[in-house]
Amino acid sequence: LGERIRQMGASLAKSDHQNAKLSFQGILKTWVSFDNSYRNTPSLLGSKDPSYFCLFRAISSQLGNIQAMLEKDFFRDTHDQLENLITVIDRLSATSSPRKGVKEILNAQICLNSLSAGYMQNNAQSMLKEIDSLESALKILSVSIASASLPCLNGITKTVKDLRTAINQSNPPSVRGVDVAPIYTKLKNYFSEFKSIAFKNDWLIK
Repeated sequence: LGERIRQMGASLAKSDHQNAKLSFQGILKTWVSFDNSYRNTPSLLGSKDPSYFCLFRAISSQLGNIQAMLEKDFFRDTHDQLENLITVIDRLSATSSPRKGVKEILNAQICLNSLSAGYMQNNAQSMLKEIDSLESALKILSVSIASASLPCLNGITKTVKDLRTAINQSNPPSVRGVDVAPIYTKLKNYFSEFKSIAFKNDWLIK
């Protein structure tokens, strides 16, 4: 399913909108089949994750949002939403992962994606709310992975605090403050690098 979504994203990036819409119909069929098979039977996936059912609902909801965007030809918004969808699907896949830290990293990624939505919508209050969620996720993450990752993780945490400060320095708080864009970009790059290194190294083992 994740690969199908990435292919759809590639079609959107090339402005191949017709193929993207056709790909989405295949994604919907695959998801409905998967949902019918596994939503109410977490044991089939070996999952004991309390978020299991919430993740199914979140994926179904995001697919509904994407379908509505495609019907209105909001292709740019659709492409942004696909990134969020892939993260939540990866998080669902991690419900049965024995590797410590995988779920926590993806939870933080979901918070960062929500933060991005607030930025794109020029919604300062939404961003500040998601910063609270991201800080909580990073705190949980800090005790779920190896100590070798902490300097990098501390840098991310500091950047999140800097972002909050930059937003609040505007009166009223605004995501268009002069310092917000570079700090926001820095945060996304920091986290992307951290996630890549963590999955390649022993940072997932406490």
